[in-house]
Amino acid sequence: AATRSSLVDVVAGNGKIVAVGEQGAITTSDDGRIWTAARSGTNQALRTIAFGGSLFAAGGNAGVMVISRDGINWQASAMATEEAVHDIVWANDQFVALLSGNKIASSPDGKVWKIHTYEIEDALLRICWDGQCWWAVGQSRSLYR
Repeated sequence: AATRSSLVDVVAGNGKIVAVGEQGAITTSDDGRIWTAARSGTNQALRTIAFGGSLFAAGGNAGVMVISRDGINWQASAMATEEAVHDIVWANDQFVALLSGNKIASSPDGKVWKIHTYEIEDALLRICWDGQCWWAVGQSRSLYR
């Protein structure tokens, strides 16, 4: 898949398939057969990627967040935190990212992020929107609504 780094997440959007992984690895494909490496601009591991609002957003260790319209050209986003990004989704007209340290970040455009703190003692790892409410899974194997 055009990289020697381990890949950990994948998303499709805008006619592209984009995968992210260790050491800032990003690789893209139009058809799933031929893959091309892209430069993320970071050496930090990218753990998660989402597509929405005509934009790819990928997050990872040390609060790294990068965005791209085409999956090939990437730029840093203004995530004002050093917390690791565990998951990112596009839902309800915004990106929502789960961060370490009991934090959630949200952004309608992927460029500027608001950081929110939550009061659950569990570390949240995955999140989704069902059209009416947010659901999250925690490290302690608990499900939250």
